[in-house]
Amino acid sequence: MFYKKEGLPKLDELVICKVSRITPHTAFVTLEEYRDKEAMLHISEVSSKWVSDIREILKEGKLIVCKVLKVDEKTGFIDVSLKRVSRTEELIKRDEWKNENRVEKMLEAAASKINSSLEEAYNAIGYKILKKYGSLRAIIPEIAERGEEALRELGVDEKWIGSFMDVIEDYLKSSKVSISVLLTLKSFDGDGVVKIRNLFDEISKKCRRSRMEFTFSYFGAPRYRIKLTSNNYKQIEKFLSSLSAELQNLSKKYGLEIEMKREE
Repeated sequence: MFYKKEGLPKLDELVICKVSRITPHTAFVTLEEYRDKEAMLHISEVSSKWVSDIREILKEGKLIVCKVLKVDEKTGFIDVSLKRVSRTEELIKRDEWKNENRVEKMLEAAASKINSSLEEAYNAIGYKILKKYGSLRAIIPEIAERGEEALRELGVDEKWIGSFMDVIEDYLKSSKVSISVLLTLKSFDGDGVVKIRNLFDEISKKCRRSRMEFTFSYFGAPRYRIKLTSNNYKQIEKFLSSLSAELQNLSKKYGLEIEMKREE
């Protein structure tokens, strides 16, 4: 990406890394979201299984998701771990990275429409989005809900608003939008597995009735994921609100403890 964060990552932060160099017991990775930052990945932090050669798992150029273990603010030395990243964390981080890149390409397309550069697009729009929301991807639901006003309140010039809205509207019309919800479902009853299965059966029926595309993923008890897909962002947001209420009602019906967290 054109945009890079300044400074150092925080402890336990998930970071997108590209493997740059490999020695027998260490891999060096560049932090793709940070400007000119490199970290060390020791062989002991590559896998929970015993590894004799780091090249069994990694190769130069590979993109991986790591967790920051240590940051020395004086020297800038950074240690990261691959094995401490759960599958769920990896999926979420990769989705975030993909969506950030997607919006940056939209900025580039908007700039091209008015014979400007990506750098100019960041100065006109991108940095204002980042200052307000902390990420580029966060502007998509805002625009889907409030249109041009979401950009106007950031102080974006009308010329750029028109260009960027043309790109965004084409994206919202032609591209399918996905929203995922992470669920934690717990039951202390002997037939808890059956009750959780019944809950998902009822949720499946609700999704089918609405003709909403959906998938369920299992990450190991008690963690689950519901992914909803539609080509209408407002429709999917409205359905998600209804689905959240239904999940709460069904969890009470079956005596389940439930926690819901939307993936951003």
